[in-house]
Amino acid sequence: MRKFLVLLLAVAPAISWAGEMVVLTPAAEKSGARIALDLVAEKPYAGFEFVVNVPAGAKVDTSRCASDLPKGLDGACLYRAESNSVKFVVFMPAAGEMPAGRVAVGSLGVFAKGMNSADLTVTSVRFSDGLGVMRDASSVVAK
Repeated sequence: MRKFLVLLLAVAPAISWAGEMVVLTPAAEKSGARIALDLVAEKPYAGFEFVVNVPAGAKVDTSRCASDLPKGLDGACLYRAESNSVKFVVFMPAAGEMPAGRVAVGSLGVFAKGMNSADLTVTSVRFSDGLGVMRDASSVVAK
């Protein structure tokens, strides 16, 4: 957590703060990376979704993609080899909203020869409030 906060403080001034953000933090592993997925929200939310784009031909491990979600949130991810992407959807199964703040989502294993953090991008980051109103957000891939 401390590493994440230091990273966030270092990176946040360099980006346009949209209120919500998905942060990917890669940790090198043999022939790839285990990517920690975190969420920073400035406003309460009831759900969010985003897509992680991975290198073509990568082997992807989604077994821990939503393993760190706090109580009150549920989520899943789906790897689509035809589009080289992993779609994440996280939501509150009960009525209400999660408070603003930092949330650990889980991790994603991406294994491809010669891969580095520049090969990962995040797109379609969207949050939903308790009424289902969607708002766009940004993302950061830590180096």
